[in-house]
Amino acid sequence: GHGNQLCTRFDSLAGRGPPSLTRRVLLARPEALMGHLPDVYNLQRRNPTPDIFRAQPGVVEPNHFANNTKMAARDASGIDGSSPSSSATSTTYPKPRQIMWDELTNVSLINHGSGTSVFSAMLGGVAVAVKAPKHGLSAVHVAEVTDELKHESHILARLRHPNIIRFFGCGSVLVGDAHNIFFIVVELLGGGTLSDMTKPTSARPGLNSYCEILDHALSLARALEYLHQAADPTLMTIHRDLKPDNIGFDQAGNLKLFDFGLAAQVPREVEEYPDDEVGTGGGGRRLPRYRLTGQTGSVRYMAPEVALNQPYNEMVDTYSFSMVLWEMLHKRKPFAGMNVDTHRQVVCRDGVRPEIDNSRPRDLTELFTRTWHQDLDHRPNFSSIVQQIEGMLHEASSEKAASATMRPNGRGGSFRGRLGSMFGSRKKDGASTWF
Repeated sequence: GHGNQLCTRFDSLAGRGPPSLTRRVLLARPEALMGHLPDVYNLQRRNPTPDIFRAQPGVVEPNHFANNTKMAARDASGIDGSSPSSSATSTTYPKPRQIMWDELTNVSLINHGSGTSVFSAMLGGVAVAVKAPKHGLSAVHVAEVTDELKHESHILARLRHPNIIRFFGCGSVLVGDAHNIFFIVVELLGGGTLSDMTKPTSARPGLNSYCEILDHALSLARALEYLHQAADPTLMTIHRDLKPDNIGFDQAGNLKLFDFGLAAQVPREVEEYPDDEVGTGGGGRRLPRYRLTGQTGSVRYMAPEVALNQPYNEMVDTYSFSMVLWEMLHKRKPFAGMNVDTHRQVVCRDGVRPEIDNSRPRDLTELFTRTWHQDLDHRPNFSSIVQQIEGMLHEASSEKAASATMRPNGRGGSFRGRLGSMFGSRKKDGASTWF
């Protein structure tokens, strides 16, 4: 049955059949291999007990992305179920646990990534997603992807937030005689990704009004505020790969940040400074810079200091957030048509940013100019961003209500009302009416 698909994707690793042929069949028609699946009950299981859940002091990065100074450090024990610092925005979930492969039912392939395959499944009556190394990889590449998945498990095991994907646990399954395949289990997001919504031709609801866009931006900012300032009392988590492809929605439309394979953890700074001092992110802390791996993430959303291999800190997520927000508003990619070399020169060195026209509200323009500032010391932290977006959303919602009340057609006497029905209509290019 379908419950056996994940394991049998790795048959070529055990020497069963030509990998190149099998890979071509998989990519063209995954179900074509169903007649060649071995009996699921012949698979052996190992107790996974992956050493991934206890944080070590210092900088933590995925090992195979770390630089030659070996700054990455990761250790393990079994799942300890530790919870993050108490926070007004934290969420209580059951503790992550070891998961045996035969607990998963109705396993079905969703898609292939660059190094992983993602499957849907049922775990105790709950729909989940299963992520594992992709079939057809070399033994070295499988080891690297496994290392990244264990790193992601290490990060996710400590996160409890309504806007961050839920982590159920992890496990491993022995395929063939010697290949122990590691997998992680997270919640299944049935509402698609933000990337689906931002396509110019997309008819999916969710970004059709300014208020909806601000609402999603607020959810994302709260998730990042939690990562940076509340998830762990001693370590700060930097996502480092913030982009629409890594932002999804559940069936109820709730935004969820996922894919922590490139995330890094750094020691939390405790030295206090005045809130308005440059270099504190507006949070009263002098923010150190770390020599983490450069050129990490996707280029068009990557902060200049990352692209240029300079020391950086959590403010790289702030820059990426600004690019995601710009794409939400315009329904097109920032810096479309630029190659990597042009982007490095024009955006990273010369400081060019996407166009901001004069029709936008002043507070929104200010938010962009602060969050994508060339100097990371001048970017705000996410507590400041959350407060600003909350104020913008309150104002926009109030003006929307006032505009609708003053005139039946919604074009009331307020300044924003006179701009037209900007809270629901769209331009021909799919962008929200203001933009």
